[in-house]
Amino acid sequence: MLAWICDRLRDLDVRGSWLIFQFPQEEACRNRGALTRLVEGLRQIKCRIALTRCGTLDASQELLQQLPIDFLLFAQDFAQGLAEDKAKQTDLIAFARLGQECKVKIIVTGVEDPRALTVLWSAGVD
Repeated sequence: MLAWICDRLRDLDVRGSWLIFQFPQEEACRNRGALTRLVEGLRQIKCRIALTRCGTLDASQELLQQLPIDFLLFAQDFAQGLAEDKAKQTDLIAFARLGQECKVKIIVTGVEDPRALTVLWSAGVD
């Protein structure tokens, strides 16, 4: 797969640093060995890596420690009810700290409530 990606980049005159490859958290957990090898190769050609549909701290923390990830994107429904849900806020703060420790940008999409935006900013989410 990596050789094919390199060939396509060369054919199209595209640099790896222009690309971000996204892998869903649940798939990353299921295929950890193969993904680790692929991510290592993608990093060698300067591609960036995102772990998507995150929402469980244990699985994400484990993956962040094993894979050189640049971005961690929450599942889109995570932002719903964030301003009122203390458990989500606690998880968010833990994710933000973990992201800072691992030098990973934490991204939350689907934010429709301005109060949730305040929670995100105060937690240190990117």
